[in-house]
Amino acid sequence: MRELVDPPALREQTHGLVSDANKPSYSGNLWENGISFTPDGCSAVFGHVWGCPSEDLSDTQQCIPAADFGPILLETALEWSTLDMGANPRKRVSDALEFGTSAALERILSMGLTDDAGPIVKAPLSQAISLADISGKLIATSVLGHPTFKALVPTPNPKTTSDKKNFALLEAKLLDASDHTGSAGTILINPVDLVEAYDLCEGKDGKLWSKLTGSQVIVGNFVPGVAYGVIGEVDLYLGEIDVIETVTQRNNSWVGRAQRSAIVAFNTCAVFGQTMSGLTP
Repeated sequence: MRELVDPPALREQTHGLVSDANKPSYSGNLWENGISFTPDGCSAVFGHVWGCPSEDLSDTQQCIPAADFGPILLETALEWSTLDMGANPRKRVSDALEFGTSAALERILSMGLTDDAGPIVKAPLSQAISLADISGKLIATSVLGHPTFKALVPTPNPKTTSDKKNFALLEAKLLDASDHTGSAGTILINPVDLVEAYDLCEGKDGKLWSKLTGSQVIVGNFVPGVAYGVIGEVDLYLGEIDVIETVTQRNNSWVGRAQRSAIVAFNTCAVFGQTMSGLTP
């Protein structure tokens, strides 16, 4: 009889949303009802020769609409035999959500999610890098949705043959003061698209930063073939993991469902996309 042992431990990804995004301090869980704020960095700055009459200066810029972010509900479920509760299935389903949160959020942020009409099933294992959305359900359409990069930037900037130049083009657009407040920001990119431009980055204080502008670089499960940039920081609101469990005596099975809420907040008025050569979607 084989010895029953614990499986090899899962490992959190580095430089992903969960590990590296800014986490605002907040008390309670009121943010799980959704958040709203007026984005920063939307105003353009103009230059004039000194002495220009005041009537020739720029028009006042109007207050822009608030950015609304509805919460994303992440969940996973596990069925386990009650004859083997020593294997701690509650921890297993909780760990699955803990370590899978960042990759799921990254793909939802870049692409959105697929509204599955029927039962949701796990896709079979494949060696290919998936370009698909995260499977899910639009449970409450009356609740404010969560902005996605695909919706905000339907036509990313065309790629060049050099991903170093593509990366620099995205940084240059963040600094472009013609249509927004030019500033450093956050670049969100898939590993395969960062390979050729990785030497333009440096690690500092456990996070990854661009050497060129000091923009933060988040590396994760974003759709391959496009890098996105937002001005300023990316804030992550992340709820605690809650495991709901039931036992069915009829077939001696334990069922646990782990779930948590999340919001990835950013300045929606200046979001840019740059097509990369690493992998064309």
